[in-house]
Amino acid sequence: MIVAETNDYAASWIDNHQEYLHRKPHSTVHQWIKEGKTTRQEIQALHAFFFNIGLNKKANLKAYWDVTNSSQATPWFPQHFSRDRVFLLLKFLHFSDNANQPEPNHPDHKLYKIKNLIEHFNRVAQDTFHPYETISIDESMIGYKGKTPHLRQFMPNKRHARFGVKLWCLCDTLTGYTAFF
Repeated sequence: MIVAETNDYAASWIDNHQEYLHRKPHSTVHQWIKEGKTTRQEIQALHAFFFNIGLNKKANLKAYWDVTNSSQATPWFPQHFSRDRVFLLLKFLHFSDNANQPEPNHPDHKLYKIKNLIEHFNRVAQDTFHPYETISIDESMIGYKGKTPHLRQFMPNKRHARFGVKLWCLCDTLTGYTAFF
């Protein structure tokens, strides 16, 4: 699903921006056209890439390829991905078909772009984990400072994420695992 939607969105973006690409011969998008579509293996590698970013915090994404300060270097990242390819994957990364996007006043509109991802997570969680006897419904804040004002909230009392998306989660009290959100 992610591979197909990402490739479809990239093709659509490239088709709709031919004039821009003609004016900008050094755009990194030309690299996407030259290297071709993404694959399942590349999306899985990108997933591993972001897990590693979570373990090794830097100021911004470009810092993972910075080799000017050898004591701060992280050679694992450039060995697995070029910086331009990661930024292209992020530019085109899609989880749902834009052609089927509901109208802005439709209840499904706000989460449409990630609805497939949420449904997949919930399906996998329900198939692989069965909560014990005691469960809890609690709010959870996922840190996010992106450009989605209708989803983003500010909660000054939260220490780990003051800006983000608030979710209501069904959690197992014994393990702390999220069973559904």
